[in-house]
Amino acid sequence: MRLAISSQHVAPVLILAASAISTKDERLARLAASAGWASIAAWVLVYSPQIAENYKLQSGEGLSIPFVFIWLLADLTNFLGAIWSGLLSTITYLALYYIICDCIMLFQVYYYRYRRRTSPEVFAHETTPLLSTSEPKPQVSSSLDWQSIIIYLAALSVIVLFGVFGWVINDPHRRHSTPKAVPEQWDDKAQIVGWVSAILYLSSRFPQIIKNRTTKCEGLSFIFFSFALIGNITFAASILIPSQTPEHVLINMSWLVGSLGTIALDLTVLAQFIYYRKDRAQLKATGHSIVQQHVE
Repeated sequence: MRLAISSQHVAPVLILAASAISTKDERLARLAASAGWASIAAWVLVYSPQIAENYKLQSGEGLSIPFVFIWLLADLTNFLGAIWSGLLSTITYLALYYIICDCIMLFQVYYYRYRRRTSPEVFAHETTPLLSTSEPKPQVSSSLDWQSIIIYLAALSVIVLFGVFGWVINDPHRRHSTPKAVPEQWDDKAQIVGWVSAILYLSSRFPQIIKNRTTKCEGLSFIFFSFALIGNITFAASILIPSQTPEHVLINMSWLVGSLGTIALDLTVLAQFIYYRKDRAQLKATGHSIVQQHVE
C-alpha cells in the first residue's frame, strides 16, 4: 500500500503529525510519524532502481506486464480517491507521481520491444541480455553488484534521514501551539478506496511471482522490491504504533491487509532472487538469457 486515502489518514506522515501529538504517549506518536515519513521516502525512491535496470539492459522483459498494469490501476484508484476525498495537494501529487512512474516502466517495456523489432541490427552487437531474440553473447547482470550496494545504502540513508526528519518536526516542544486532535471516524469513501487498493496491490504481485519461475528474476531489480518491502513495513508501523485498539485497527483494516499482505508477497519475490541466484550465475557463465525468449 502507498498512502492511506482518508480524511483521517491522508498519510501516516501528515495525520500523525497533527493528531497523535495529543495522545498520552508523545514518543510513540513521534515514532509513528517518523515511520510515516520513512514510508513516503521509500515509495518515492522505489521506482528508480527498476527504471535504471530497464535502461541499462535496454529492456523491460523482466517485469510482468499484468503486475505493472494492476499496480497502475491501484495507483489510479488512490489518485482518484485523493481527488474524491478532497485531500491535500501534496497527497494528490504523490499519487500522480506514482502513476507517472508506472507509465514510464510500461513505456520502457513496449519501447524496447519496438526497437528490437524495427532495429534488430542495433541490438545484434549488444552484450546485455534481454535485448535480442538472436543468440548473441549476453551477460546477465548480477542482482547486487558493488555499485548497486552503494546505491542501495545511499538510498537507505535517505529513508533514514526522512524518518529522523519526521521525528524532529513532530517534537511538541518545538511547536508554538499544539494542533487539535483529529478524531478517527468511519469514512465510507476511504473504506471503498482502501479495500479496492488493497485488492489491487495484493493481486499485482502474483503475475510477477509466476513469471519469476520462468525468468529466474532476470531483469528485475532486487532493490526495487526491497524498497517496496521497506515502504510497506514502515507504512504498517505508522498505523499500528500509536494505537492497537479494535476500533483503530478496524478503521485501518484495509490498509493493514494491503500492507501486511504485500509484505509477505514481496518477501516471496526476494526469496526467489536468492533461490534462483545459481540459475542466473549459470546463465551469465554460458552467455544465455531466459528472459529474451520470454515475451508476454
